[in-house]
Amino acid sequence: MQTGLGGWTQQQFIAALRKGQHAGGGRPIAPPMPWAAVGQLTTDDLRAVWAYLRAQPAVSNAVPALVPPPARP
Repeated sequence: MQTGLGGWTQQQFIAALRKGQHAGGGRPIAPPMPWAAVGQLTTDDLRAVWAYLRAQPAVSNAVPALVPPPARP
């Protein structure tokens, strides 16, 4: 299984940051990822972020299961 953005499309990346869901339609993106703030960037800016991230060397990573933040009282 690929980790990071290896198997994502640009459209999934943009949707994830706009909706706060993994790959634009999966599980919620947990803190500390500031998706709500980053998702307000223009589409051109998000495309530029995508291009930058895709230009970085890929790494393999064991991704732990999602641990939701504790509920607030």
